[in-house]
Order: sequence, then C-alpha cells, then structure tokens
Amino acid sequence: MLPSETLTPSAPLRRASSMLMPEVHAWAMERPSLIAAGLSRGMTVVDLGCGRGTMTRFVSGEVGPEGKLIGVDVDEAALEEARVATAGRVRVPVSWESASAYDTGLDDASVDMVIARQLFQDLTDPTRALGEISRILKPGGRICVLDAHDGLLWLEPQPAGHAEFMSRAAAQQRMRGGDREIGRKLGALLATHGFSDVRSDVQVFDTGRMPVDLFVELALVPLLNAFPGDDSDDARKHVEACRVALSGERAHGSAGFYATFARKA
Repeated sequence: MLPSETLTPSAPLRRASSMLMPEVHAWAMERPSLIAAGLSRGMTVVDLGCGRGTMTRFVSGEVGPEGKLIGVDVDEAALEEARVATAGRVRVPVSWESASAYDTGLDDASVDMVIARQLFQDLTDPTRALGEISRILKPGGRICVLDAHDGLLWLEPQPAGHAEFMSRAAAQQRMRGGDREIGRKLGALLATHGFSDVRSDVQVFDTGRMPVDLFVELALVPLLNAFPGDDSDDARKHVEACRVALSGERAHGSAGFYATFARKA
C-alpha cells in the first residue's frame, strides 16, 4: 500500500511529477470527490470496471482493514494483473469478480458504495448499469461516477488536424455505443433513475500544475483507446505532435472530468 501521505489531497501534485506516475496524480485529483461522496472507513465498496485494480488499491487506504473491496470487470486478464498486484500488499479483504456492469452477480443490497471510474463512457446502456448499481446498493448507499467530457480539453497551440482527431475519437466511441461526453449528463442520469442528493463536480487540471509529459499521459493518451487497427499509428503520431506543441514557451493545455455522486433513496 502506498504511504497515506502520498494519497492525501494536500500532498503537492508536483511531488511525484518527476516519477511521471499518472495513476498517483489521478488519485490525488479524484480522492476529494470520493470523500465528498461519502467514502469512509469500514465500507464495503465495489470498484465497477476496475481493470487492473489501480483505483481499488488506492481506495483500500480509505476503507481500512475493517472494510471490504470488490473489483468487478469483464476483462479476466486485467483481473489477474489486479490479483498479482494486490497479493500481500493490501491489508483489506478484496475479491476480484469477472462480471459485467449489467450483471455483477452480487447480492441485493449488499454494498455501501459503488465507484465507476471512466466506465460509463464505454457503456452501451448506462440506464441498465444504474439499475444494477441500485440493486446491489444498500438503502442510503452511495454512488460516485468519474468520467470524461472532451469539451473540457483545450490545447493552445493546437497541432494540425487536432479538431479532426477529437471528432474521430468521439465518432469511434459512438460506433461502439459509448459517449465521450457522458460526464455532463451523469447528474441527469442519476436523478432520473431514482438516486437522491445528486451533485456534480468538475475537476480541471492543466500544464501549469504538472509537466507536459504527465498532462499528455492523463489527458490525451487515453484517447488512443478509441482508435482501432491502422488508425492507431496516426493517432499516436498526433498525440506526440500535441506533446511537442505543448512544450513551447507560450503553450498551455487544460482538461478535466466530471465527478458525480449521489445516494440511493
């Protein structure tokens, strides 16, 4: 487990900048929203769409040994990486479940909180996923959804073809049934599907607060997942062009994400 001081929002983001650890910086930005959503010691928390368990490991420091963590993902290879990464390193009971956001296989009203990080942008049926989340949450249980909104990304100067790059990324996501602008819609989704006390925060980060390489890793590299096959080479070249453009003396980049949290009535 990482030292708790590293994970607190007061720890300067620049402290780990030289290490270029995007996951540490992402946690430093996301943790305040999770605490505001009600994350606390002793909770049973589901990390929905946990991937390799990066968020799960950070959350372990918040729920403590009296809590419990459940990572859920459809990617068995990623889950195996999570199992290896946490073995003997996390002092919290943790299980890894191969299941989808639409059918977790967990018991009704069995968990205190569900976290979904960068998941809803990929879902073809967010409404169905919210129904499953509501089913497994205890009455009064908490949900926190952290997700993208490409409208928050801005670069100056912009390399040639940047508008087309962003448009193609969004189109590819739509073709798979996803939505790269889901962030701004999350509050309405939760409110109209029976959740109460719905709140949305916007977290913004920029090249004034972190090195360009780290900004690119957090804001632009994830977009590469939208480009399949032959398109991926051109996409990588464009991301590198963005890195070069942002390295100029008068350059600046900003990006962000929505954090939306609510309570099951």
